[in-house]
Amino acid sequence: MRDLTNVKRIVIKVGTSTMMISDGILNEHAIEQVAEVVAKLRQSGKTVALVTCGAIAAGVAKLRLPYYPKEMNVKQASAAVGQPILMNIYDKYFSRHGIAVGQILMTKYTTQRDDSLQNITNTMNTLFFNGAVPIINENDPVISDEIKLGDNDILAAHVANTMQADLLIFLTNTDGLYDRDPRVATAQLIPEVTAITEEIKAGAIGPTGTRSTGGMSTKLSAAVIASKSAKTIIMNGNNPSLILDVLKGVRIGTYFNLRRQQ
Repeated sequence: MRDLTNVKRIVIKVGTSTMMISDGILNEHAIEQVAEVVAKLRQSGKTVALVTCGAIAAGVAKLRLPYYPKEMNVKQASAAVGQPILMNIYDKYFSRHGIAVGQILMTKYTTQRDDSLQNITNTMNTLFFNGAVPIINENDPVISDEIKLGDNDILAAHVANTMQADLLIFLTNTDGLYDRDPRVATAQLIPEVTAITEEIKAGAIGPTGTRSTGGMSTKLSAAVIASKSAKTIIMNGNNPSLILDVLKGVRIGTYFNLRRQQ
């Protein structure tokens, strides 16, 4: 049973499928909606951090590359170009609500070193204290395979634990976790998961878009990592305002109650 009445700290991970429209341009309407939802959550006393995708894809569009890159150096260059574009748009829409945003870029080392984790915690808490919203992404321009977290889903889980969040929300391009590929007509949405079984794993599929780096399987892994502190919900990002209904107990998406596994 979903009981989200006591949720105070929330991490929202905005996936590439939510951030981008089909021609590779950032979906400003989606960012505007996310900003509005976060503003309403803050008005109700919630503390919110965002983990965002979109920097590489924004850079690809700005550089007019003919394809989404697989080469590490091209991804890094695209992220370097796209990151300020992304943050400028977030700042534009959060400013309409009188909210400042602060950029935090992380790598695997950030989550493994006690001093780095403490610095991130201090930075986030200071941003919260001053009324700002942390906008968090992997530090793509400087990463290598050795220091890459692998996916922003995993990053979001570490952020949830770092800020001791109560809830981690994934905005993605499906309505939640299905018992099989959701493109199959007989696929059924799984409303709640209390354990990651082999059957649950079998229903998870990989990336569903050309710009996506993760998929449902990484979100399962992220839900397990985040269960140290938070419950997780996977839901469709087409209408971010539904997050407000989720917190009222409306059964939207897939709810992961794995806290007792840890």
